[in-house]
Amino acid sequence: MIKLTPGWRKGLLSIHIAAAVGVFGSDLALLALALAGLYPSALLIAQTVVEPLAIAALATGLLLALLGPYGLLRYWWTALKLAITAALTVAVFAVLAPALERAAEGAGGPQPATLLLAPALATALLLTNVLLAVFKPAAAITRSRVPAMNETTS
Repeated sequence: MIKLTPGWRKGLLSIHIAAAVGVFGSDLALLALALAGLYPSALLIAQTVVEPLAIAALATGLLLALLGPYGLLRYWWTALKLAITAALTVAVFAVLAPALERAAEGAGGPQPATLLLAPALATALLLTNVLLAVFKPAAAITRSRVPAMNETTS
């Protein structure tokens, strides 16, 4: 199995952190722009900043998990971070960007709840990812083991 050297791991981790922090900051900007009703600006940020950074955070996170010491599905915290990051990335493309496009076309209308809820929820989930990364709960994912034919149970 391929493992990252310490130098490559630090470089990839730096890119991962920068991308995730970028998504976090962009979500806060999207929330502010949605509150102000500036949907065309929010759409521009979503398409040019959030989408590429979300993909970068997901891709680098996958690489770090697969090639680093923690593994992809070895610990609950890595599996949960992967699920959160993947769900947020899908939500950016499938929910947020289309909602912003519709709102930008009819700017000045009522604020869709999605445009306020999505960045707020994303911010909370990204904070959850930060806490998981910092505290790294030690619980490993255990796979149930079927006893071998020659093993006896007492």
